[in-house]
Amino acid sequence: MSVSTYAYVNARIGGMKSFLFKEEDFRGLIESRNLEELVSLLKNTHYSAAITDANVLSLELQLKRSLYTDYLKLVNCVEGRPKEFIHSMAKKYEVETLKSLVKMKFLGITLSEYLIPFGTVDETLIEKIMRADGISGLIEVLRGTEYFEPLKHIQQIVGEPKEEEVVIENGQGQDLPYINALDAHYFHGVKESMDRLSKKDKSMVKRFVGFNIDLSNLLMALRLRGITVDAEEYFIEGGESFTLKHFRLAGALDDLSRLPEIVPRRFIELTSE
Repeated sequence: MSVSTYAYVNARIGGMKSFLFKEEDFRGLIESRNLEELVSLLKNTHYSAAITDANVLSLELQLKRSLYTDYLKLVNCVEGRPKEFIHSMAKKYEVETLKSLVKMKFLGITLSEYLIPFGTVDETLIEKIMRADGISGLIEVLRGTEYFEPLKHIQQIVGEPKEEEVVIENGQGQDLPYINALDAHYFHGVKESMDRLSKKDKSMVKRFVGFNIDLSNLLMALRLRGITVDAEEYFIEGGESFTLKHFRLAGALDDLSRLPEIVPRRFIELTSE
């Protein structure tokens, strides 16, 4: 990267970092008395342009789109392997939309207001998936995309869901193998892109990627509570500190208040809240 290009990228990132909340900003949001007060505070920040509605669902989706836009800004100001890496990270939003669609297929519901088009998962594709019949139809619509093979592979392993298996005792269902397949595919792509970075760049992002994998594993372990499965089939390698042992322990918990006792130190504050 030339000196002039580096200076430009550094200036863009510096400008974006200046909009990050300080501790007192977060405290003000946490202590707001209601949604209207929270929105009022946000409208005095960098996020004001992204906020057009004051209900909880719309606010969450608008902030997600704002973050996705920030990823695209970063993609557009770098070249080469760093650009490829940031683009792979931004695919998280495609995957989240697909995961929502998978859940809807198994629940037999359609909640289009929860869905935001991201990247290749555009409005046209979402509409086709919503019209498709069941998980098989969803997978077939994705034929020709990078998401077809991992989902088709899982379907061949687990087979078609039986009606009585769609929802089980703890509210989870047969969607979890497909959700996990999408997460595993996403992080596989991220790790491949990270491995192609220079040694210096890789060292700067490795911990960030590892923590995201750890967090994904923790959430999946909690969703699997009460379900008899092989933990190794759901555990995603490449995390920083949340091991397969932690995964098994979290998945076996009867009392969630004990979670801080079994997770790595960096998760204690997060899980205590």
